[in-house]
Parts: sequence; C-alpha cells; structure tokens
Amino acid sequence: MRDAKAYCIFSCGCIYSVIMG
Repeated sequence: MRDAKAYCIFSCGCIYSVIMG
C-alpha cells in the first residue's frame, strides 16, 4: 500500500500502514 506510506507523512496513518502491511 504505497498510499499508506504517503499518508504516514500526512497523518499518524503510519500505524495504519503497519497494520495493513
């Protein structure tokens, strides 16, 4: 999920990215 990585920078979605993979 590349969008998740970008989201990590924009928000605390980094945790979400880790959960999603």
